Amino acid sequence: MNYRIPVSHLNLAILPAFLAVVLAGASGAWAQIETFTFVQGENGYQGFDDTSLFSESDNSGGGNDGIFSGTINRPANDLPHRRALLRLDLSSIPEGAIVQSVSLRMQVAASGGGFGDIDYTLHRVSNRWGEGTVVGALQGGFGGPAQSGDATWNENEFGTSSWANPGGDFVPTASATAAAGLAGAMVTWSDAGMIDDVQAWIDTPENNFGWIVISAIEGEQQRVKKFHSSEATAFRPVVTILIDTMPSEGEGEGEGEGEGEGEGEGEGEGEELLCDVLAEITLQWENFRADFSIADDDVDMDGLPEDAILLLLDAVCTMEPRAGLSSAVSHAYDINLVELDLESDSVALAPYRKALAGLFSTSVRIREILTQLIEDSGIQLAGTYEAVTEVDGAFLPVPTKLANGVAGFLVANGAAKAINEPFSGTGDLDGDDESNADEYDRVVTQGGGTIEDFASAAADSGNTVDPPDGGTCAAIPGGTGTPNPMDLAAVLGIALALGWIGRRRTRHNLL
Repeated sequence: MNYRIPVSHLNLAILPAFLAVVLAGASGAWAQIETFTFVQGENGYQGFDDTSLFSESDNSGGGNDGIFSGTINRPANDLPHRRALLRLDLSSIPEGAIVQSVSLRMQVAASGGGFGDIDYTLHRVSNRWGEGTVVGALQGGFGGPAQSGDATWNENEFGTSSWANPGGDFVPTASATAAAGLAGAMVTWSDAGMIDDVQAWIDTPENNFGWIVISAIEGEQQRVKKFHSSEATAFRPVVTILIDTMPSEGEGEGEGEGEGEGEGEGEGEGEELLCDVLAEITLQWENFRADFSIADDDVDMDGLPEDAILLLLDAVCTMEPRAGLSSAVSHAYDINLVELDLESDSVALAPYRKALAGLFSTSVRIREILTQLIEDSGIQLAGTYEAVTEVDGAFLPVPTKLANGVAGFLVANGAAKAINEPFSGTGDLDGDDESNADEYDRVVTQGGGTIEDFASAAADSGNTVDPPDGGTCAAIPGGTGTPNPMDLAAVLGIALALGWIGRRRTRHNLL
């Protein structure tokens, strides 16, 4: 939205208060969050390497459709072990990026002995290794004769060099741990140690040797899992990385005309995706309700109809009532899309994938209800779906870590109030101490207004709140979340004077 404010019309009486707000915002982070998803063969990506190590031989298995980890049932061979190596090319991530979250997702292709959950640890590898193209016998479970340069149990590059430690050189402390179940189970590693690993690889690419997957009970016989590899025809490993890049001085393209007009543009890629398809999300939700025979307007019974939640999403895209929220929910939406596309019955879910991805990202409760409805229809969901929550002013779609090591999702400034599930009935989207459900009841049920009226009221940012640092944040009047142009004049005038407008453009929210 553009505002043309003649400088002569500045309300000088409010300059001190707004100067405090603007200067406080200048000290916050200018977040530019991007999501990178790596799957072998998707969008032309060919940077995923993986292979298996076999303790009883110099065999290799880099060309197999699966990678193995655990211990097989061969007592005569001292219970041979398997370990899996994975590595991916990260050169598409810009230099200087700050890693916010990392996840690795794989599907179990087979489970030795039919045993259920076993913990598998992920360790950062500290030496180079080769993948090769060997498949081998018995579905690759024993590998085949290694070729020159292949990784084996004893050699990191067969015929050239050996591991310092048989079975691979790696950091002893696990970067992440996750339980792997029976065949068909999805396994996701996403601990904070993986953030440190990927950050190190971005900063020093020559040290990117990937991870090794090791069974936490290695040595117990017939406790081995086969995971689909990057050579598999389906369910290939997926690595999702969220990064923050700080915009440079020359990146902004806002226009500044002599009388004080400024234009700030540029949503992030994920945010554009969510906000641009809200009409399609709404239509898919209507179809989902009809096809799954859902009669209730309020599926999760939290006092807020799902149609109202969709309007709140639209309000976040257009009014942006809470700093960082549109970024967080957009990235949760992106993650959900990937998860849904990896479902074994993804064809059955395709007509509703955008609606499900959008609603899964708004509330834990609605995610659980919709998941149950889908599974009751015979479609089994194996993925892990995200929901945006807010903790101490940070919106969390996935586990994250800021540059200073503090857990949280990076936002320009913190919200004044910590709440859970800002899109649920118990949430408080605009932070005015009135829950979304109560606001809906007051505006629609008792007041006779439309849900559009409710969405405007729930997104109204015209409340006086205390910022996290204890300072004073002046209210911006406007009734429905739209700034009063006369009051905004002071902000724009100060911004012009400091040279911000015309050279700053962020791809996500600013407070």
